[in-house]
Amino acid sequence: MIIFRRLIIAAVTVVCLGVCGFLMFNRPPADIPAERVIAVNPGATLSGISAVLERDNLIRSRYFFMFMHYLKRGTIKSGTYAINSNYTTLDVLKTLHSGKSVSRKVTIPEGSNIYEIAVLLEEAGITSGKRYIQACSDITLLNRAGIASKTFEGYLFPDTYYFSINSSPESIISVMHGRFRKIYMEIKGKYQSERVLSDSSYLKLASLIEEEARIPEERKYISSVFHNRLQRDMKLDCDPTVRYAVKKFRGKIYYRDLDSDSPYNTYVHKGLPPTPITNPGRSSIIAAFNPAHTDYLFFVARNDGSHYFSEKLSEHNRAVQRFQRGKNNGFIDRQRLE
Repeated sequence: MIIFRRLIIAAVTVVCLGVCGFLMFNRPPADIPAERVIAVNPGATLSGISAVLERDNLIRSRYFFMFMHYLKRGTIKSGTYAINSNYTTLDVLKTLHSGKSVSRKVTIPEGSNIYEIAVLLEEAGITSGKRYIQACSDITLLNRAGIASKTFEGYLFPDTYYFSINSSPESIISVMHGRFRKIYMEIKGKYQSERVLSDSSYLKLASLIEEEARIPEERKYISSVFHNRLQRDMKLDCDPTVRYAVKKFRGKIYYRDLDSDSPYNTYVHKGLPPTPITNPGRSSIIAAFNPAHTDYLFFVARNDGSHYFSEKLSEHNRAVQRFQRGKNNGFIDRQRLE
């Protein structure tokens, strides 16, 4: 009887110590930040992960964390996770077992080039902008994607994405290029019978249209001008290619910029630029495949977002004098596009 009582007391004592230990080691650490984001890299060991969690004051004991991990029989998955200030050790363990990485929403506007995308991704805390730009010119990635270009410029679809914090540039490019491939193949399939240019040429053309057009209805007319000039072996004289050549994506461009000998400068070199100059949206890609049937060879901005289109240089020069230089030369604008 005495032995039985001693066993009962011992058992109760063990249980009490266990409960007290559990409550002590499981509760959130003191002075934990409101939220911490941690990354679990592929191949990370349990001891390494638990040591980092303890070092960063996200759990009270690495040994308790490892014990509960074995007890739960779960798997810690690689990814990026948010740990809140009220998380117990079990909460932390549940989060790492879930595999639900923290993601950030980022919207890539139509007409964003790789340099502008890099800024957006870095500002969102998704990846390093510098590393992203470097990855966009990675010949191994380009070959793997089947792109015969020196850059992914033009082959990344502008859209709204959700990426994990600290995503690799390569994974981001893969997602954006995959989206591009889907959209492009749909458009290519629809206009297959009308194709006269290569895939890369259509994308270059679409990027010029994207940069020039401000009114959606004008895209097919701008496309018409570029198609007509290409057929006549005329220089394209496209201002956005000059911006890309001198990497001046905002603000004024000057006459000295027009003299740049960069192969992207279509005021100096005939034909399309070496690569697209931006990542066009669906509407601009469609316009590249499906231009309006016109004889237009010129267009000039009216300064209200729209453009005036001309067939002859003399008419174009008068329109330039009127809209760009404000000269009252008797020019009458009656143009209304369909």
